[in-house]
Amino acid sequence: EGSAGGALCAEGRAFLTGALAAAAGRPVLVALHHPPFATGIGFMDDIALADPGSLVALLGAHDGPLRVICGHVHRMIAGTAGRHAALIAPSTAHAIAPDLRADAPVGFVEEPGGFMLHEWTAGAWRSTLVGITRPEGPFPF
Repeated sequence: EGSAGGALCAEGRAFLTGALAAAAGRPVLVALHHPPFATGIGFMDDIALADPGSLVALLGAHDGPLRVICGHVHRMIAGTAGRHAALIAPSTAHAIAPDLRADAPVGFVEEPGGFMLHEWTAGAWRSTLVGITRPEGPFPF
């Protein structure tokens, strides 16, 4: 409370530890607000998940397929949480400007939003970016 950054509390770590043990190698989708990796967008990384290494260590105990999904940045970015894929979904509203300069201004841009559709299918994870605006087409190749 009182901070824009995220934290995984002792109760949350205990819950995740139990849930991963109960999954016993089955596919797991872990959802959280703050991404467990640096985005390169300075002001967003300043209010990131505190101690992402503790989360990565917990996830490393799961021997089955695992995907991490998160938000916070309002922009689709792919990264990793240890050996697991981690995806930030875009927003259906505004997006954080993808400015990776160290002195980049704090701000957002108005661009078409979207969402991610995550599926466990045919023995593998599939994540699809879906825009919220209806594009023209489809057009024949």
